[in-house]
Amino acid sequence: MPRQDVLAELRKLGVLQRRQLFNSTDLFTPWLENLGTSYRAFTQLAAKHPADPTVAEWTSRIKRSKHANSWQKRLNAEHSELPAGREVKVISCRRQGPRSAAQPVTPTMFEPLTHYHVDRCQDLEIRDAETGHTVLFASRNVASGAHAAGYQKTIEMLVDHQLPVKRAHTTEGSMGAFGTRAGSARNFSSKGVSEYVPKAKYRDVPADGLRVTTKAGQELAHTILKTAKIFHPQAVAKMEEVAGGKFSGNYPMIVTKDYAAGLHVADNASEFAIGIATTDGGSDSGWDFLFPEYGISLAMQHNLLWSWRTTCYHGTTVADNVRSHRYTGVLTVSSRTARAVDETL
Repeated sequence: MPRQDVLAELRKLGVLQRRQLFNSTDLFTPWLENLGTSYRAFTQLAAKHPADPTVAEWTSRIKRSKHANSWQKRLNAEHSELPAGREVKVISCRRQGPRSAAQPVTPTMFEPLTHYHVDRCQDLEIRDAETGHTVLFASRNVASGAHAAGYQKTIEMLVDHQLPVKRAHTTEGSMGAFGTRAGSARNFSSKGVSEYVPKAKYRDVPADGLRVTTKAGQELAHTILKTAKIFHPQAVAKMEEVAGGKFSGNYPMIVTKDYAAGLHVADNASEFAIGIATTDGGSDSGWDFLFPEYGISLAMQHNLLWSWRTTCYHGTTVADNVRSHRYTGVLTVSSRTARAVDETL
């Protein structure tokens, strides 16, 4: 089949459909054969026309899938094991005034790096050196000690109460979901929107008890968003392009305890997810948030706010010697939830 026809057929597909094809030769090969061509012919085509947008998208996916294949089941790893990745530039922002009025000043730009471990940072922004796109924001000590302890207690309660979330990638630890979701409370595949329901053992709890849990979850989601507006306003702006004013106080949120996840890409409607992490004492080292594509590892320490580009492969690992429990609350809007909300407006 002529080059233009193959690429034209690919462009007819949605982004997620192309992603599925490009991430798996087992799917892409028969798809090409149905068009009367072959995977080898497509790779030769890609070599001749690297600047074509569709070819560039495929090339990027191939590079990412190699990282995914080698790291998708790595739950116990050290950040020193990360290979060198694509070049990044690290921007350090100093704070002015108290936490509630913190404002970054003129950034200091460092030389491009191919491996970077973020440990005990104050405020950092990490960009792809080639495209200039931000891939990660990280800020520590974003709340007072009492507030950080309160976040931990709220997350622990929500993890215990809320419906568990199933993941296709390798995971360990506890996870729950809170707020708005696509589908009905009992049928995820149905149309419309609803809210995540409590676990079966809590469904007979008096309404007053459930209201306490709901209020605590809503307050935590608003706190994360409010804090991120101070420290990571660019990430919040991107999220609000998709979610602004659509969730009536029930922002979609994932809560976890001692959670580790193999490498994966999130099917999100917004460019960034925003999360806060706390620990309950003891050593807070050993938990790492990984971006193998860029050689980045972020130490998931107490009182951390971080925002990351969800289209990058990422995962969380835990070292064997961790001596504390870690809790996270993450605001994230899936593509399916965003579509369902738009359909009901």
